[in-house]
Amino acid sequence: MTLRASLSLGIRKVNRTKRLVVFAWSVNVLLALVVAGPMLKALDESIAPTVMEEQLLDQLDVNWFETFKADHPHNEIVRMFGYSILGAAPFYEQLDALVSGRVVKALGGFLGGLLFEFRVRPEHLDIASVLMLMYVLAWTYLSGGFVGVYAREHRSSFTEFLQLGAHYFGKFFRLALIQMVLYGLLFGLLVQWVSTSIRVWTAQEPSEATAFLYMMVRNVITVLLVGLITLCFDYAKIRMVVESRVSALAALGAGVRFVVKHPLRTVMLAMSLAALGVACAAVFVVLEAQLRQSSFWMILAVFVLQQLYVWSRQWLRAAFYAAQTALYQGSVTEVQGATVQATTGPHHKDRQHE
Repeated sequence: MTLRASLSLGIRKVNRTKRLVVFAWSVNVLLALVVAGPMLKALDESIAPTVMEEQLLDQLDVNWFETFKADHPHNEIVRMFGYSILGAAPFYEQLDALVSGRVVKALGGFLGGLLFEFRVRPEHLDIASVLMLMYVLAWTYLSGGFVGVYAREHRSSFTEFLQLGAHYFGKFFRLALIQMVLYGLLFGLLVQWVSTSIRVWTAQEPSEATAFLYMMVRNVITVLLVGLITLCFDYAKIRMVVESRVSALAALGAGVRFVVKHPLRTVMLAMSLAALGVACAAVFVVLEAQLRQSSFWMILAVFVLQQLYVWSRQWLRAAFYAAQTALYQGSVTEVQGATVQATTGPHHKDRQHE
């Protein structure tokens, strides 16, 4: 199956399962409420007794902001509250968290103590790490439902989606653990070594531009490696579902082999969908910048716009699974068709000759 056909079929499948995407969005909202609820409560307690409402609607007051954080020194959720919530800053914050592997290292330390030392080590977990762990568990369940639904020819009901998610949760969770180990090795060994080496390599450089250039190269390579690992695990999930595999390691090996055998189509499909995600983020940033949040209706408009963007993220995740499943199944069909033609072709010619 061609790249274009896989992408087109995947998008059609996702558009036929919009309510599943809405369900994934609602799960994301519930996870966000873990932070939003306590944060809104703290903000209300801080702002309600004052006369700061109108001023804060107009712009963020630096003095109030620093006082607010100083008044809640032990509140982890408040400590997360920073200037990175404004404009396009959240995207830079997410990118920095990705290339530095902060959350991965924290989760790795927690899971390592739990699995190998049989100890619960909460010192490795901050609120961001806990949220990421909850998100990983939620999407382990949801991805089982999405891949299971998109691997079938017939339309699946919402109940069947939930059943498929539960059925594949254990298998996909084993894959997730292996994925976390690989991410931990990537950030804890390779990226950490490169970061330390850059400081040594550029210690005598007269300009910081050289170190900055090295860091940018490190960041690009890190993102590419994370993307490649994620791609292999996506196809491992697909092969685990389509071929009814039980072993996570065998499924991972099969996923890696498929990516290696079809590097152009698998990578280009992922890059096409990733480019669509970047375009959605750019549109969101531009539109949000045009909306001045100085009234209730403008704040409501920005909130709706934000939720539409979150929904588009869930739609894109589902589109990845749908298009990749279509690509894999189409490739298998092509191989089977070529095998049958190669097997029956000579016999058919012999019978015609006779």
